Amino acid sequence: MSAYLRATAVAFTLLAGCSESTAVGGTQETRSQQMLRGIVVSGPLSARSGASASGVASETALAYVAMYPGTIMQATSVRVSASSGSGGFVSGPMLDGGFDPIGVAAQPSDSLDVEALGADDAVIARVRVPASRAPTVIRSLPARGRTDVPLSQIITIVFSQPLDATTVDSTSIRLMLNGAAVPSTVTVKLGEPWVVELEPLAPLEAHSAYTVLVGDGIRDSGGNPLVQEVNFDFTTGARTIVPVSIVVRTYAGVNQVESDIAIASPSEQVPFAIAGISANADTVIADSPPPATWTSSNPQVATVSSLGLATAIAPGSSEIQACAGSLCAHATLLVNDPAVGATPTAIGDLGGGWSWVMDMSGDQVTGISTRSDGTQGFFLWSKLRGIEDLEPQTSTRSVHAQLLKPNNTVVVVLPSVDAQLVNPNGTVVISATPSSYIWTRETGMQPLPVPDANHAWYVGALSSQGTVVFSSYPGTAVGFWNAATGGRVLASPAPWVIPQRMNDAGQVALASSNGDTFMRRDDVAYVWDSNSGRVMSTLVSRNFVTGNALFIFPTTINSHGDVAGYVNSNEWSESMAFKWSASTGFRYLKLGEQNVTAAAVALNDAGDAAVALTTYTHGDTIRVATARGAVWTAAGDLIMLKSADPLVFPVGINNAGSVAGHTWSDVSASQVHAQVWEVGTLIASRTKDVAARAASTAPVVSPRLSAYSSAKRSSP
Repeated sequence: MSAYLRATAVAFTLLAGCSESTAVGGTQETRSQQMLRGIVVSGPLSARSGASASGVASETALAYVAMYPGTIMQATSVRVSASSGSGGFVSGPMLDGGFDPIGVAAQPSDSLDVEALGADDAVIARVRVPASRAPTVIRSLPARGRTDVPLSQIITIVFSQPLDATTVDSTSIRLMLNGAAVPSTVTVKLGEPWVVELEPLAPLEAHSAYTVLVGDGIRDSGGNPLVQEVNFDFTTGARTIVPVSIVVRTYAGVNQVESDIAIASPSEQVPFAIAGISANADTVIADSPPPATWTSSNPQVATVSSLGLATAIAPGSSEIQACAGSLCAHATLLVNDPAVGATPTAIGDLGGGWSWVMDMSGDQVTGISTRSDGTQGFFLWSKLRGIEDLEPQTSTRSVHAQLLKPNNTVVVVLPSVDAQLVNPNGTVVISATPSSYIWTRETGMQPLPVPDANHAWYVGALSSQGTVVFSSYPGTAVGFWNAATGGRVLASPAPWVIPQRMNDAGQVALASSNGDTFMRRDDVAYVWDSNSGRVMSTLVSRNFVTGNALFIFPTTINSHGDVAGYVNSNEWSESMAFKWSASTGFRYLKLGEQNVTAAAVALNDAGDAAVALTTYTHGDTIRVATARGAVWTAAGDLIMLKSADPLVFPVGINNAGSVAGHTWSDVSASQVHAQVWEVGTLIASRTKDVAARAASTAPVVSPRLSAYSSAKRSSP
C-alpha cells in the first residue's frame, strides 16, 4: 500500500531496559548497545493478526519485538530470528531509525537475534524473551513536540505489542484542548492490533496546543497493563491538507496484493477499490476512503457495481473508474479471449519422441530428450543449428537441472549417490550432493569445478561470461567459478539464500529460505551485487488488506536489474506473478479467476515475462490439474501460448519475444514436447493497443476534494 507519512518521530522516554540482553559483534559494540537500549520485547502473546516466521496470519503465541525511532538511523530493514539458528526469521522495514512490532514464534527465555540492515553494514543485538512484559508506546503520529500539524490530522499511536481492543476507547485515550476532551473516535486498527487511531470528529483548531493522554487502563492481549500513563503534546498550524489525487487498485484472492491492471476471462468478477487519497507524494490522506461513484469506460467489455465489483463481459479492455467528490482515478480490466494467442513450433527431440526444455538464453535452448534407444540425452537447440545431442556416445543420465547462456555454454547438474560431510566440530551432514558438469562446443562435457572445498555447493546461475553461481549448504555463502578466474566465495547477505539468476552486471536475484531447507520460502528477497557483496534492494511484498508480508520467490533478473517471480500467502496457497523494478516497485498479475497459481518464470529486457498458470489437485500428493502458458507484456496485457497439447509450461523468453517451453499430452506427462512460440509480433501490436487505450482514458485529477480531507497514515 501507500508509504508512511514522513514525519520525524521522537522516541518516547519510556525506554525499557533489556537486562537480559547482550550485544553481538565486537567491532560494533557501541551501536549494538545503543540498539539494545531502543528494543522492546514482549512475552509470548496470542494475536490473530500477528505475523509468524513464515509471514502467515496465526493465533500461535508470538513474542513481539519493536524498536523506538531514532535508535539506528542508517538501517533500512530489520530481521528477527532465533539465535539458536533453528526455525525461521521475520523481516520488516525500518522507519526513522526504529520499527513497529514484529511477531516471531518464541517461548520465554528464548534468545532472539535482531539485525538492523543498512546499505553498508548490519547492527546485531541479542535479546531474551521474557515471560511477560507490560506494553509501552513506541511512537506516535504526530510525533511528540511537533508543530504546524495539519488541522485534518488523525492521531496514530503505535504500541509495542497487540492490545486488548476492549480496553481501548475514548476514555482510555483522550485528545485534550485547554483541559477539555476533544470529541473523537478511537479504534484499534484492523490487522495491526498494536496501532490505535484517534480521529477528531471535527477539524482541529488552528495554532492550538493539544495533548494526547494514554491511560494505564489499556491492556495487551495477555492482560498486561500499560507500563504507565503516557502523554504527548503537539501544536497545530493553520492549514488543512487538501487532497489532490486518488488511486484506484484491484485486489482479491488469497494474497490480496494491489495492482493497477487486472486480467479476466468473460463472466469472471474482479473487485476494485480506492487504495489511497493523497495530498502530495509523501502524505496519504486516507486508506479508508469515502463512498465513490464507479463507472466502466466500456460496458460492452465489463460492467462495474456501485461497490467497485467489475464483471468481465467480452474480450477487450475497460477502465474501471472511481470518483470521490471531484477526484477521479481508474485502473484497467483486460478481458481475455482464450481463443487468441501464439501457436508453437516444435523443437523436436533426439529420436525418442520426448523432449523437455530446461532453460533458454538468447536464441539458444537447452533441455533433455529421449533417444531412439531409450536413453536420455542433453540437447542444445537454435534456429540456425536445430537440435544437437550434447553427448551422443553417453548412456542414460537422469537430469536434475540445466542452465544455458548465449555463448553455447551449458551447465548440467546431475544427482549422484548420497555423500557424507563432516566439519571440524564433528557435525555430520548427509546430503545428496550433485555432481556437476560443464559443456562447451570446444571442450565437450567436463566436470564442473566448485568454488572451494569448504562447502557443499549447488549450481544456481550462469552468466554470459561463463561465470557459474553456486549456493551453499547451509546457505551462508555464495560461490562463483569461471574458467579464467577460478573460484571465489562471498558471505551471503542473509542466512539461507539461493541464487536464482545473475545478469551480466553481476546483479543476482536471491531467494531466501526461512528454514533449513531450500524448499521453503521466506517473506524477503534480494537484489545483490556480486562485485561488492552488498544488497542493492530488499524486496518485501505485502497483503493489501492486512499488511502482512507474503512469501516471495524471485525466479529471474534482467539486464536492467528488474526482477520477476511470484508471491503467495503460504507454501501451498495460490501464487501471484510479480514484476519489480527499483523505479516502479511491484506490479502484480491479477487474474479474475481464483485458485490459479501464476508464476513469472522469465523476464526479458523489454519487461515482458513468461508466465506459468497452473491449478493443482490436493490429496496424498499435489498434482498438476491444468497448465497454461502466457506472456505478460510490459504494457500489462496477457498473450496466451496455444498448443495442441492440453498442458503448457513456458520456461524462458528472449528479447525478440520468443518463448521456449514444453507441453504435456496429459497430467502424467506421458508425452512431452519441447516448443518455441514466436510472440514478438503479437507483443508489439498489443502494446500499441494498450498505449492507445491509456491515452484515450487519461485519469481526471481535480485540485480539491471537499467531502473528505482527514490526514491518515497508511501501512507500508
